[in-house]
Amino acid sequence: MEPLESLQCFVGKKMRKTNSRINHWLNNEVVSVAEGEIVLKYIVRDDMLNLNGSLHGGIAATMIDELMGITLMSVGESVFHASAKLNIDFFRPAFVGEVLLAKSSIVFKGETLVCIEGELVNQKEKLVARGYGLLVPTKNPLNSDLIYPED
Repeated sequence: MEPLESLQCFVGKKMRKTNSRINHWLNNEVVSVAEGEIVLKYIVRDDMLNLNGSLHGGIAATMIDELMGITLMSVGESVFHASAKLNIDFFRPAFVGEVLLAKSSIVFKGETLVCIEGELVNQKEKLVARGYGLLVPTKNPLNSDLIYPED
């Protein structure tokens, strides 16, 4: 099965990465998958909050970073990519129980560098955070069998 087809099997399901405990903890659901574009759904939980009672910026950044890695799987990458740079802008808070959609797209893809944009929007389609990352390939193989849907 091609990587894109493999990811499309997750639409409407939780995605668990056996090699990524943070993705397991974030507990995303796959909304849609297209080549170079992914939409995930997150629900803000109380263990994701900062001292102000809103989504912690580091958690929002992690959501976007994980989204970017999954996006690379949709274009058939054969190796893991590491984030070399991650820029995040925060626009509004998100609170417990809010549903956030994380959307990505590949801006540039070369042999040694990939640039991916990601954003988090709330149920009202208001922008919560937007970021872009520069990712570089590693020598570690990427295998779509490392992920499986949760029933």
